[in-house]
Amino acid sequence: MWTENLDEVRAIFGNYTLGKYWIDANKNGRLDSGDNIVDAPRGQNSTIYKLMMYATERWKQVHQGITPTTKLMYFKEAYIAGLENDGSKYKGAIPLVALYEINYPTG
Repeated sequence: MWTENLDEVRAIFGNYTLGKYWIDANKNGRLDSGDNIVDAPRGQNSTIYKLMMYATERWKQVHQGITPTTKLMYFKEAYIAGLENDGSKYKGAIPLVALYEINYPTG
């Protein structure tokens, strides 16, 4: 879907982060207790969202022993920077940069 209406794109794919849509109830431009963050299903169904969720689950596997539930299809993990970060370095934020090899199906 191509459009120049950015509000429409944000509503579909997410305006808070990819896959999440923030409803600013009082229109003040800040996230407050009265605001809602809801799922943006098309954003959560995007390839980039799924690849970043895989990277997040890999971090949880390294630090919490949780097996990833996201399965890679047509991609192979090449390198994920930030897996060694335990969350203390950046005040709880876990910056991850994920690189993947693309496995195109043949035949």
